Amino acid sequence: MDVKITDYPYRYKAFNLDVFSGIPVAGLAQSDAQKPDIVITEGKTPVQLVNPLNKGVLFQSTEDEFLLSILKLGRIHVQNGNTITVERFKDTSWNEFSAFILGTVFGALLHQRRLLPLHGSAVIYKKKGLIFAGNSGAGKSTLAAAMIHKGARLLADDISLISFNGRKPQIVPAFPGMKIWEDSLKHLGRNPEKYRPIREDLKKYLYPVEKYHDQSIALGHIFVISSHNRETFEIKDAQGIEKFNTLKNNTYFFRGMNKTGILEKHFQMCNQLAQQVPVSHITRPNGSFRLDELVREITDKLLNS
Repeated sequence: MDVKITDYPYRYKAFNLDVFSGIPVAGLAQSDAQKPDIVITEGKTPVQLVNPLNKGVLFQSTEDEFLLSILKLGRIHVQNGNTITVERFKDTSWNEFSAFILGTVFGALLHQRRLLPLHGSAVIYKKKGLIFAGNSGAGKSTLAAAMIHKGARLLADDISLISFNGRKPQIVPAFPGMKIWEDSLKHLGRNPEKYRPIREDLKKYLYPVEKYHDQSIALGHIFVISSHNRETFEIKDAQGIEKFNTLKNNTYFFRGMNKTGILEKHFQMCNQLAQQVPVSHITRPNGSFRLDELVREITDKLLNS
């Protein structure tokens, strides 16, 4: 991209992409890159897209455009996998936009680049890349943070990007921070008051991680976390078409690319990943997290696989 470096006072690294930004984005790693893959600017955004293929309560999308409306805060427009325009209403703090940029916005942008983002947190543990996937609230970030306290290193939180450039699928490092709910911080023995809330109206906090691995690593195992009303832990390996469907269903912001040409490439990548990487469903007791037992179930499974 042909841009003036002096127009962008903030330079970041995320998902092995160099980001030039005119606004601060909390949580991203600093970069000294001289040429951007992505630019973030403040400016006017459309109120709606022309002929959107997908519509949600707060978003619209096509193959190469995505528009997110954030109530009372502003709008974010993503184009062609390389341009993010942020329009804020009144004097909204830039911090309020960071969580959206690091989440839904980057998810849409990665889809526009025809890449595969899974909805999960990733760590490297004993030289093996692991992804903990699942629905919101399943405990992905909490489990990843617990693994880090057991000696793992963070690769990604919430969005785990898969690369197919090597002999085996690899996890691409995202940024050295996690977004963790207040209850999860308490589970980890941390005082939420010591951390920065990602938004003023949410009890969710930016949790900096020193043990961060900034290089891609081969993906060794995917664990999909869910809960049930029984007191036992259950682990079951996914097989055949179930693996493909599990990966499809745990793609980050899958609904945003429905009805578009992005799907064909996406299904090809899910199929390739299903053929090369083991996927296990791990079901934990509902209500009580029992974090130490969950970590033990994971490590025992890895030891015996």
